[in-house]
Amino acid sequence: AMYSVSALPEVDVVRPGSGWSEGGTGMTVTGHGFVGSESMACRMGSVGPVRAQWVSSDVMHCITPAHVAGGVHVEVGLISADYTDNNREFVYEVRPEVTAAIPVVGPAAGGITLSVYGYSLVGAASSASVLVGTAPSVLKRAMASEAQVVLPGGHSGFAMLEVEGAGSSSNVVFEYQGASAVVLSSIPSTGSSQGGQPVMVTGLRFAQGEGLGACMFGTTAVATTFVSSAVVTCEAPSQEAGEVTMQMQTSPGASSSSGVMFVYTEEIEMTGMSPEAGPEEGGTVVSVQGSGLLDSEVL
Repeated sequence: AMYSVSALPEVDVVRPGSGWSEGGTGMTVTGHGFVGSESMACRMGSVGPVRAQWVSSDVMHCITPAHVAGGVHVEVGLISADYTDNNREFVYEVRPEVTAAIPVVGPAAGGITLSVYGYSLVGAASSASVLVGTAPSVLKRAMASEAQVVLPGGHSGFAMLEVEGAGSSSNVVFEYQGASAVVLSSIPSTGSSQGGQPVMVTGLRFAQGEGLGACMFGTTAVATTFVSSAVVTCEAPSQEAGEVTMQMQTSPGASSSSGVMFVYTEEIEMTGMSPEAGPEEGGTVVSVQGSGLLDSEVL
């Protein structure tokens, strides 16, 4: 009797060459000698058999199973027979995910630097191309767990942050603020001309980021501690005695649409008072003499 022996199939190319570690990537295996049988299967490293769809003697389709991150060899064969030994590689990657960002509030014009944190931000299937909503950002620096990007402009409202091509959204939201910041009050509203006075500033639409959020005492900018979009704290710089307008910097060279008066005083020394007594029900006008007194409605 005559028997025919079929040669083992050969795997030439695997497309795509990478996918997510949770599996589910549609993979096309190209080679020759593939047998049209329901018993044809793929094997991913040590994981298999994985049922395959036979297309022709040169093409098969497989769906990747879940696997730990790293490279594996893709082989094909009959479920009950030997597999190929061509060592064509497929790389499993952890799906990129954004978990946090600093800041999370910024101007509609964009242009500030965002520090984005997460997992697998750099890899064969991604290169830290962070989307803010649907707009791509400009990459400045990237590592696996942190990337610095330039915020795209021309937007308003809230936008999700995610890695382009990752196929899933994060829970990190960025707020674009279209209108200018508004300063409502400073507590206190006076301080020594020597500076150093802690000041709490309240208002609306305060932003946080590079070139943003500085307290402006006249033309002097000082760093702030960002508490929320309605509260920041800063330290008054030294100034000559007198009144200055206190505003918030909204972008390099631009300030909030409103401000409040902050009064700098010299050290006040009282040398006399007239009269020195009056009725207990009050109402007596008292004249105070001294030095360092300032003509201001807030004193």
